[in-house]
Amino acid sequence: MMSLVTTYLKGVQKHFSTREKEQFCFVHGATPDDIEELKTTYPLCPDSVIEFLSIVDGTNGRIYNKDYVDITVLADLEQYPHSLLSVQEILKERDYDETTFKRYMDDTVTTEDSLKDFVDIDPKVDVNISLKHALCFSVGINGSACLYIDFNPTQEGKIGQIISYEHDPDLHIVIADNFDEYLQLLINQDFSFMTEKDDDE
Repeated sequence: MMSLVTTYLKGVQKHFSTREKEQFCFVHGATPDDIEELKTTYPLCPDSVIEFLSIVDGTNGRIYNKDYVDITVLADLEQYPHSLLSVQEILKERDYDETTFKRYMDDTVTTEDSLKDFVDIDPKVDVNISLKHALCFSVGINGSACLYIDFNPTQEGKIGQIISYEHDPDLHIVIADNFDEYLQLLINQDFSFMTEKDDDE
């Protein structure tokens, strides 16, 4: 029986363009050392994320040897296409040591209540936790959106929940309770984000 990750990857590849199929031939998994560093940095990192990165170490303008790979393999639930970050890109995201609240704080945003006037914040998301503690695993195709695994939710949330961040209009919403559920939702939608992309090409 295939794992959820294998099922997902086989399904998404069926929607690849000719260019994407050619590029995907260059893809390989993260090194054991990189995987170990990821596990050490994020002890609660889901096994399915480890499995995914052990097969595909990023598709976000990633250079494999000398070969360039830029492929959509994920999406938010609004069908906005995303690329997978490599392990090293994920670890680099920890340099962004800022809370969601501080990101928006200015003369008009001085409290959590005032923040909600400008940003759609899910009550499951703790705006006072530094984003360096969340695992950012994908980015939108123009860099204005990303997906996080949240290990520090509010009491209303769940450890491991998936946060979707989008800019303009800004929002931070939970789209799945965990990474497995997130992948299953995209499978259940029959990878419609890839179908819409195909229609545009």
